Amino acid sequence: TTSTTSATAGPKTNASVFQPLVPTAAAEPSPSPVTTTTVPLPPACVWSDFAARVSTDQSTYTAGQTVQITLEFQNTGQACTVNATGYACPLVNIDDASGALVWSSVAPVSAGCPSTFTGPTVVAANWSQSFSIPWGQDSCTPGQASACPGPRVAAGQYQIIGQGAGGSSQIPAGTPVTVTLS
Repeated sequence: TTSTTSATAGPKTNASVFQPLVPTAAAEPSPSPVTTTTVPLPPACVWSDFAARVSTDQSTYTAGQTVQITLEFQNTGQACTVNATGYACPLVNIDDASGALVWSSVAPVSAGCPSTFTGPTVVAANWSQSFSIPWGQDSCTPGQASACPGPRVAAGQYQIIGQGAGGSSQIPAGTPVTVTLS
């Protein structure tokens, strides 16, 4: 599965120490001393303050047309600190009209993903990151290593659900988006 990412609106920062210059009197010939101060970090992140939003480039697709899915994670709360490394893997599942899983972005076998967060990381209020995930209308679910990509799914309506999974960062699933394949 191919994906690209982009970050917007207040990228995460890893700085927890800074070195301010202490001003000296004009008559002193010696250089300014440097003082190291630890900045208090914001409180720990609460994953329910994060949102996963999924969207597609259209609502109806012809047979075989790639469905371009965008999954966005956003901090809807205040600035917070991720204290441990957490993955926040972009996870997209697609269910058919009966609710059966037909495709997953982590299939056939979830091999993990690069960490979105490495602790300690300060995540700004309104921070967001987007992931672009294409779906070729094939079937592929975890555990089907030899069958992926599988046959093309039938025409009909499908629900696309996005969330962050893995590690300590469990960003809750967002509202599903329905697409129609004709």
